[in-house]
Amino acid sequence: MFIIFLKKYIKLYLKYQLLSLIQLLQHIQIILQLIHTMFECPICLNILLRPVTLTCGHNFCEQCIKNEQFCLLKQQCPVCRKLFLVNLRIIKVNLLLDIFINEYFKNNKEYQQKRNQYYDNLKQKKLAEYKKYQANFGNKQQYYLLTQENVYLLYLQDFLYFYYIQQNINYLKLMLQSQNCHTRNNQIRFLV
Repeated sequence: MFIIFLKKYIKLYLKYQLLSLIQLLQHIQIILQLIHTMFECPICLNILLRPVTLTCGHNFCEQCIKNEQFCLLKQQCPVCRKLFLVNLRIIKVNLLLDIFINEYFKNNKEYQQKRNQYYDNLKQKKLAEYKKYQANFGNKQQYYLLTQENVYLLYLQDFLYFYYIQQNINYLKLMLQSQNCHTRNNQIRFLV
């Protein structure tokens, strides 16, 4: 009798454990979905790529929020419509969140491929900007250096001029002091 009771108890216990294990897995799945949606860009609905955090606390992909559409609109968060005073062009990437997302999704090949492609495009864009700058201002760089040299020479001239004036002032002070001493000595002689 006791053995039958024990068998039933074990079956119920295992059934309960299995149910609680299934519930635990469901809870974990829900939490993972919440985390995944937490790292989703509200604009493109993909995982945040170089996340930017606005003053209201909402996160967006850098390229999504710096898109021309949002730059031309009023300075409003696309989610809560809260105004912010910072220029979208100078908002910096939230590096801590970027590192966390990269670490969290390091096994996600699609995300890593998209991230690598984005960085390759960014490098090419910066290289093109640099080459354009170099072509436009390469000859002007020499002029700039000469201008800087002239500025430094002017500073040096001013410094030397003030140094010369300071030396003259010191010399005049010494002369005045010696003249005062000489006058005092003459006054003392006169009194004696």
